[in-house]
Amino acid sequence: LRPLVAVAAALVLFAGGAIVGATVFGGAEVSSEATVLTFEPQDPNLTGTVTAAFTPGEPGIYLQGSGLDPLSPDEVYELWLIEGETPAAAVCVQPGEDGSVFAFADTEAVTDALLAVTVEPSSCSDAPTTPPIWVAPITPA
Repeated sequence: LRPLVAVAAALVLFAGGAIVGATVFGGAEVSSEATVLTFEPQDPNLTGTVTAAFTPGEPGIYLQGSGLDPLSPDEVYELWLIEGETPAAAVCVQPGEDGSVFAFADTEAVTDALLAVTVEPSSCSDAPTTPPIWVAPITPA
């Protein structure tokens, strides 16, 4: 049930953000082509759920997580867009006390790439320093 709730929350937040953005920034058209991906944990002992929502062909990735393991104050979860062997940093987040995260990356999620989350220093890294703990491939629709 937790993954379904996380996906529903991501869709609501994605749609709400798009509507607010369209209203504030001049009535841009809101797309109904949103894609929501649920990340796969790379360790069965990980807790929580991570999802990402985006519109293919447009910049903007919404990252949402719930029930995540707490991190030390000098660590963050960092989202990466990996094309081939090349990782690009998207956004860093520190989970709240309840293990939730929500962040926006002004990055376009391209087909045949991989979204990955790592644990990084709180200064945010230019390249991953740890293996991904959650991954979600972006496949053609």
